[in-house]
Amino acid sequence: MSYATPQDMVDLFGEREIVELTNLDNPSNSGIDTIRLQAALEYASQEVDSYISVRYDIPLASVPLVLKNKVADIARYHLDSYRVRDDVRMRYEDAVAWLKLVAKGDASLGLDENSTATQPQGTTDYFAADRVFSSSVLDNYVGNN
Repeated sequence: MSYATPQDMVDLFGEREIVELTNLDNPSNSGIDTIRLQAALEYASQEVDSYISVRYDIPLASVPLVLKNKVADIARYHLDSYRVRDDVRMRYEDAVAWLKLVAKGDASLGLDENSTATQPQGTTDYFAADRVFSSSVLDNYVGNN
């Protein structure tokens, strides 16, 4: 599931840039390569999932605007791979830094965390069988004198 759509990319960065980014290997093409754009959005969404799945059940029931924008920044970075511009690289690095904060719990997606948060790390439920070995059982062990 992609957290952003091709139209989100056009709205954020303009149609001209998206046409250019999706046709770097075919500059004479005057339309958006929707297959390449969708693939970049899917890849970016999976990259985002690798961070947020630490704290949230995925797929998310709703996509906050901030997350949609971060996915768009990541997809744009991957589309711009032939000639990554400094501003595009910086937005990508900022998105990853923010995702790391979300994963650590220092930033939030702004969702109702009670309904979407996974169990915090370090609070694993643990169940064990009754103790099998005790000092009285081990006293009967042949090698123990």
